[in-house]
Formats: sequence, structure tokens, C-alpha cells
Amino acid sequence: MKGTSPTALSFLLTLRQLAAWLVVSDSHQEPTLHVLFLSMAPAQRTEVIGLTNVVSQKLGHLSREFSALQSRSSSKTGPATFST
Repeated sequence: MKGTSPTALSFLLTLRQLAAWLVVSDSHQEPTLHVLFLSMAPAQRTEVIGLTNVVSQKLGHLSREFSALQSRSSSKTGPATFST
């Protein structure tokens, strides 16, 4: 990705890693997650819930922001045309 800033590349790498981790985590059977959750101390359970809520909210916000930026960017350049 020539010309892309190191910060942007780092951000993209972090999102790729998070996406891969979430796919793997989501693939666990429900009983496995239940056992994992119950194996935690009450404070850890509370922290897990809080952190997942924060991550969900922040990723939702980022998704909306990036979608809006992409929309504005696409409308300035006109519709994309593809040749075959």
C-alpha cells in the first residue's frame, strides 16, 4: 500500500487481527463460552461485559464514520465505472 501512512497501516492491521480473532471466538460453541465465562471471577465477568460493550459501541461508531466518509468520497468522484 504505497503512500499509505504507517499509522493507517497499523490501524488496518489491528482491525484485521481483531476481525480474525472475533471470527475464531464466535466459532466456539455456546457451551464452551458459557464454561469460559463461568470460570472467571465475578470482577472479570463484569470487566468482560463492560469491555465488549465499549468495543461494540466504538466499532459501531467507527463503522458509521468510515461509511459516511466513503459515501462522501464516492459522491465527489462520481459513480465508479468498471470495464471488462
